[in-house]
Amino acid sequence: GTPSRALTEINRRLLEQPGKYRRGALPLLIELARIHASMNQWKLAEKDLEEFLRVASQDPTALGHWLDAYLVLGMVREQRGDPEGAREAWRTGRTKLASEKLIWHDALVAVNGFMLQILCQDLDENQLESAARGVLGNKFELLAFFDAKTLFRKGATIMNRASHTPKVKDIGRKMILQSCSLREYVHFALQV
Repeated sequence: GTPSRALTEINRRLLEQPGKYRRGALPLLIELARIHASMNQWKLAEKDLEEFLRVASQDPTALGHWLDAYLVLGMVREQRGDPEGAREAWRTGRTKLASEKLIWHDALVAVNGFMLQILCQDLDENQLESAARGVLGNKFELLAFFDAKTLFRKGATIMNRASHTPKVKDIGRKMILQSCSLREYVHFALQV
C-alpha cells in the first residue's frame, strides 16, 4: 500500500470517535509515527509518539509498548537533528525498563530493552545475559559449551563500541523505524 492509505486505515482503527482512542489500539500511534517518519514528517512522528506516551501512562496494558515508543522517538529526534533529544528518549526508555521491572522473557521487551541499552552505550554482561535468557528461554543451555561470562563481557563491550559506527547506526535506524523488509531485518540482526 501507500503511506496515505496506511494513515487512513490506522486512523480508522485507532479512533473510536474524534479525540477518543479505541481500547487496546494505542500502539497504533507508534505505527502512525513510523509512517510519518517514512514520509520524512519528523515533527508529526514525534507528536504521535509523545501522544502515545501521554495517553499510555494511563493504560497499563500499553506498558510493553513503551520501550518501542522510546526507541522510535530517539530515532525520530536524531533524524531531525536533535542527537541530545535522541539520547534523552533512549535513557528515559532504559530507566522505564528498570523502574517498571518489565519482564525480560517477553521477546519484544527483551529485544527493545537490549537495543535501548546499546544505544545508551551502557550494556553490561549481566544485562546481555538477561536478554539472552529472555530471547533463548529454555534453549539458553546451548551456551553451556562456552565460557558464558567472557562471552557476555566481550559481547557487551563490542556492542557498546559498535553501536555508534555509521553502518550499525544505519542498520539500527532501519530496524527501529521498520523501513526495511523482513528479509533485511533478519539479515541486519545477523550482521550486528
